[in-house]
Amino acid sequence: MKKLILFICFYIFSITAHAQTWFAPDDQWTFHLTGGFAGFNEYLKTKVEKDTVVENQSCKKIIFEGQNLTLTPRFVYEQDNRVYTYHYGANAWKVIYDFNLVVGDTIHIYKYAGYEVPFKVVLIDEVTIGNTSVKRQQIERIPNAPNQTAQTYDILEGIGNIGQYNNPDPQCSFLFTDEVPFCNSFVDGFDLRFICFSSNNLGYAPYSGCTVSALAPDPSVAVTVQVIPNPATDFLQVRTTAGNTITALHIFDVQGTEILNYGQLNCVSFDMHIGHLPTGMYMLVADTKDGRSTQLVITN
Repeated sequence: MKKLILFICFYIFSITAHAQTWFAPDDQWTFHLTGGFAGFNEYLKTKVEKDTVVENQSCKKIIFEGQNLTLTPRFVYEQDNRVYTYHYGANAWKVIYDFNLVVGDTIHIYKYAGYEVPFKVVLIDEVTIGNTSVKRQQIERIPNAPNQTAQTYDILEGIGNIGQYNNPDPQCSFLFTDEVPFCNSFVDGFDLRFICFSSNNLGYAPYSGCTVSALAPDPSVAVTVQVIPNPATDFLQVRTTAGNTITALHIFDVQGTEILNYGQLNCVSFDMHIGHLPTGMYMLVADTKDGRSTQLVITN
């Protein structure tokens, strides 16, 4: 399958024999998404939707909500202090967090580009959120080139990747680490910042003082465009709601190059043939009578 942009790696952190309590139905994360060639500036909500089964594995479905950007759902489960995500690009379950690690250990995160990126655990301690003490695992990307920066991320127990705990304005923090391209793709790059977390037992809103309920997307503003299937192999069917019409469709690769362009349309459904595209992640932009909708598309 093709590489997925999107958004965000779920680092679960744990110390010896500490049971994790992740993916509860009321868990919800909020991020601020800006940048990209489409000029995004909106809040993106990530939350646990329901229990399901993928490739014979019981797991949780993680969905994303935004006014102008639609992301493919992710599937995750936790076992033995490790967190796994179903990786569309590899058609397999991959470890994205391992809290059995100690300082100095490394973990290799499989990326949608089809390669693994090594991270090293550089710190394990506890931090205070309100009246609650939670464990933290700090990881640092191991550079594979002389001019590459060693990126550092803090993962909080039961919350995930928050960027940097002591940074009042975290850059490029995201739930799923295999989605690093959010920060360096589509021409001028995305900036995806963790804003806050909310659950039945814990709230954490260190940035912008956000309240999750106040950041719910306004359905009256959103332009509804559906892409089926996604991930896809040979074709995509793009559909919009009754009363709206599609006027143009564009597909861009991760460098921002326009790969496909269908203009002067006037329809509610359109089939795009994509069988000739290399496996990877793409951005589909749909211009409609009511506005523009942008979605991440994965091909295999």
